[in-house]
Amino acid sequence: MFLSGYARLDYRLTEEGQFYLLEANPNPQIAENEDFADSAAHSGLPYDQLLQKIMTVGMNTRPPLKGAELKQTVNLQLLAYNFASRFAELALNSSSFLIIK
Repeated sequence: MFLSGYARLDYRLTEEGQFYLLEANPNPQIAENEDFADSAAHSGLPYDQLLQKIMTVGMNTRPPLKGAELKQTVNLQLLAYNFASRFAELALNSSSFLIIK
């Protein structure tokens, strides 16, 4: 089905006890007390954690890259890693702190 991120899968149960997939909704209503949030709550995932999980998945999902775009992305990731490593090293060896709000 080529779904990524989150989706709502609607199933039906026959009289014989067989489940079948009715539809896949790749962009369900995520408001509190709607089917998607209710299903998450029923499985033990509170609404605030559901929203956090959706945001985390979205921020960590990237489309497949090819060629020069892939090379540029890898170079930027390496640059970001080196910057973060250097920043952490400086922070550990410093008595001052940077606060970002």
